[in-house]
Amino acid sequence: MTAIAAGVVVYNPGESPRFQTAFASVMANFERIYVFDNSSQPVKLPAGDGKIVYLTAGENVGIARALNQIMLAAKQDGYDWVVTLDQDSVVPAKIAMALAQNLTDTKLAIVCPQVVDYRRQYQTVVTSPASEFVERAITSGSCTSVAAWEKVGGFDEWMFIDLVDNEFCKRLILAGYRILQLNKVILDQEYGEIQAKSVTVQHFWQGIARLLGNQNFAKLGYRKAVNPVRVYYCNRNVIYVNRKFKGQGMIGYDSFGAKSYAGFWLTFNLASFLRAQDKLSVIKAIIKGRRDGRKQAVLPWHTERKRRREKNFNY
Repeated sequence: MTAIAAGVVVYNPGESPRFQTAFASVMANFERIYVFDNSSQPVKLPAGDGKIVYLTAGENVGIARALNQIMLAAKQDGYDWVVTLDQDSVVPAKIAMALAQNLTDTKLAIVCPQVVDYRRQYQTVVTSPASEFVERAITSGSCTSVAAWEKVGGFDEWMFIDLVDNEFCKRLILAGYRILQLNKVILDQEYGEIQAKSVTVQHFWQGIARLLGNQNFAKLGYRKAVNPVRVYYCNRNVIYVNRKFKGQGMIGYDSFGAKSYAGFWLTFNLASFLRAQDKLSVIKAIIKGRRDGRKQAVLPWHTERKRRREKNFNY
């Protein structure tokens, strides 16, 4: 059976019980674990019995560069597949075996689990079909082909964080690769810092969401911490990726429950402004993100550019 490594990107987890639970689940399921530490101080890790390979640049270099360094280290050690994970991803038992059994198609770039945030009561687990091809997978839980990663030029490090997975998957699909989601394999993942409102309020907004056919309304049953830094990167990167893939179809909006840039403003920017305690910082983040996303030099992605990138790929 194909040997699969794991790669975990960490950032200031501290003594978080969630991190300890998540990392223990990774330790129990993989023979080799690459940890890229973006923390301000080195993170404390268990001994690992030789399983753990610690990587760091001594500073926060972002999720994209961290992922590239993990993939490169795995390639150098002879691994063909790597499951990339966040520091709060709790993997199910025997996940490596379940993923390895599906690595038979040469055009597969990613095999991923179904991802569920159990704190969010409006999220439902898909039971059928058992597996399906999808256009995008989030970074956490994605079993990624080292060969496909190298073929399309790795993760885009300018993006730093947010929409990195959208952009990477878009290039994979355009290059003719496929992404397989295994709905029978469930990854327990927490998205952001949220606090549930009363059960009555949750049920009310879930009912509104069903009535209007828009899950964004169900999110109003929760309070969410708003980080202006993330608001900045989301605004910057959503413009950048749509410039990069101009003419190749819209990208990134589905992550915010939207279908267009106008929808992104309603579901993300307006929601962030209304929820934020420091509303001025959010406004500044939006303005700066829009400006930087527009001014960053970018060439539209196409086949010929992909070939040149393959030839010059080197980290």
